[in-house]
Amino acid sequence: MTDIAIRPATAADLESIATLERDVFADPWSLASFDEALRSDACRFLVAVSASGRGPRGAIAGYAVGACIVPEASVDSIAVRADQRGAGLGSRLLDALLRALACGGATTAFLEVRVSNVAALRLYEQRGFVLNRRRRGYYSRPVEDGLELRLDLSGA
Repeated sequence: MTDIAIRPATAADLESIATLERDVFADPWSLASFDEALRSDACRFLVAVSASGRGPRGAIAGYAVGACIVPEASVDSIAVRADQRGAGLGSRLLDALLRALACGGATTAFLEVRVSNVAALRLYEQRGFVLNRRRRGYYSRPVEDGLELRLDLSGA
């Protein structure tokens, strides 16, 4: 995974990010939503890009976006391109995002995840996230419960 670099997202990345979002999620964010996040002072927006190896150099392999409104933060979206999954990139992106949120002054991070997203739940549990509450019918396309998870960032 040394052929992947994680850096702040730029406006030039947004089209690729929005395409990846549509490929990964049933109810994707719009390009305008990503643009708004990128312009927000509260957001931390990271991309993983191919330095060599799989995919063209500079291609977006994944992204993570969150917001920091002290003392809380949210992990809003993480996605990894299908051909990059299973190699720890999601973990690297999440860890980098959590560090950025903690450096922004947040002491607690929250996120929502579909109850059926077992791989994401496993990752979040490995990082110390705990169940805060269940949100009935939180997701659409398909309708599904969401789990709100919480993480203490004071040690991050």
